[in-house]
This record gives sequence, C-alpha cells and structure tokens, in this order.
Amino acid sequence: MDKSTAITTFPIWKNAGPSTVDKPTIEKETHAEEDLDLPWQVVVHNDPVNLMSYVTMVFQRIFGYPREKAERHMLEVHHNGRSILWSGMRERAELYVQQLHGYLLLATLEKAG
Repeated sequence: MDKSTAITTFPIWKNAGPSTVDKPTIEKETHAEEDLDLPWQVVVHNDPVNLMSYVTMVFQRIFGYPREKAERHMLEVHHNGRSILWSGMRERAELYVQQLHGYLLLATLEKAG
C-alpha cells in the first residue's frame, strides 16, 4: 500500500440494539378553505407626500396599466382615499403590495368580500 492511500475504520458496536429514536412528526400547515377560495385585493391608500404623476407612473410600471387607467386609479385614491388596484390570488397580491411599498406608496392586502 502506498503512503497516499488512507484507510478509515469505524468502530463496530457489539450488541447494538435497534434505534430508539422516534419517527419525526410531520406537521401540515392548513388554511381555512375560505382563505384559499377568496380573492385578495391590493388597495392603495392616499398619502400627502407623493405627486400624482409619480403615483400614475408607479401604477403603470407595476401593473402594466395604460396611462388612462393608471390616472383613473390615482384620482380615485386622491378623491376617495383609496383604490382597489388588483384582485386575485394571495401570493401575487402580496408581491404587488411589496412592490408598491418599494416605491414608498401606502398599500395593503385585503380579503375580497
């Protein structure tokens, strides 16, 4: 045997019985059926900081809205204090809210209904 070869030995336990470790418990996260079925709404709220043109531009970038639709939502926020920009699956709605926060807009996620 040359010097570059190493041999690893492992101890042999005599009379080693079966393992006494219990099987792991698998917990399943459950959601109420209504949480999965209901659409979620992305709501933007009015703030005194952002310019109307900036808010319009953000709606166009995030949602791909044409200028006219983005302006309608911006004016709804300006006059009514809020506007529902999008409704659908929760995961996508969470992403939209996070993106709106990235542009420093006040946005929330709400259950439809």
